[in-house]
Amino acid sequence: MKKSLFVLAVFGSLVLASCSQCYECTSVSYVTDGGGNVVDTTTTSNDICTASTDEITNREADGEVCRVK
Repeated sequence: MKKSLFVLAVFGSLVLASCSQCYECTSVSYVTDGGGNVVDTTTTSNDICTASTDEITNREADGEVCRVK
């Protein structure tokens, strides 16, 4: 009985550890005129669900700001 509960607990932990997490990632882009002067900014938000934190790390390295939803 105890062994089957232990196996079930380990299995449940593995399932929960591999679940995806959802994030909202926001990036800011700058609109410039012909002279290179910033005339406006645009903000883009994307909802991303992933089990890989590498994807979020890469997005943040590219300047996006990501937060857990």
